[in-house]
Amino acid sequence: MLRARQRRLEEQLDQRRHQEAEQARVAAEAAQREAAGKHLLLEALAARNAQLTGELSELTAAHDGIHARQAQVVAETERLGDELRNTRRRLEIAGMTQVLGQILIDRRQKLPDWRPYRREAKEREQTIVAAMLKQIRYDEEALRLRDLDSFVATLAMDYEGPLPSDLHDELRELAQARASLLTKVTAATDTYLRALGDLEYASGRLYRDHYRLRRLSRRPPVVGP
Repeated sequence: MLRARQRRLEEQLDQRRHQEAEQARVAAEAAQREAAGKHLLLEALAARNAQLTGELSELTAAHDGIHARQAQVVAETERLGDELRNTRRRLEIAGMTQVLGQILIDRRQKLPDWRPYRREAKEREQTIVAAMLKQIRYDEEALRLRDLDSFVATLAMDYEGPLPSDLHDELRELAQARASLLTKVTAATDTYLRALGDLEYASGRLYRDHYRLRRLSRRPPVVGP
């Protein structure tokens, strides 16, 4: 009951993230169309903003994939946990007989291969590092965007002569939109990293139960007199 309620809440949050990412994409593409044919500085910044909404959509989709994978890992962990508890109960009651020993051997042979899980864990570690590095870059740019006029001035460093006021205002508007986008992307990255951490924890539990079950199934049977 509690898990079903939690899942419904997660689905609602996922849906809201998708809606926000789509709204950001539509707004950025509209701004990019508006900037088309205008000054190169406007076109470049509008294109960068549109690219940022692409990263936001990718993060949202990746988060969905993590949720689906975590559900699989949790289900597999519960199954192995049940097997582990049942095996221990049998051993406590009857000890390791030849019949039970053969059952455990058959069960061990049917256990999923752990090597794909290990590869997945390594890939996940690399993904976490890459996401954290991106997060650092996002944070650094967000700090620069706290002063919009200074940010615009940096963009226009190669502009010859004083920046026209209308161009300055349009660049400032796009910079403000970028600051808002970075807030969304940073929040999405935080959520993504937490989800990766939750998946890592769930995978660790699965590995432990897998290892314990294999160890139990290796115990030698007791041969009667």
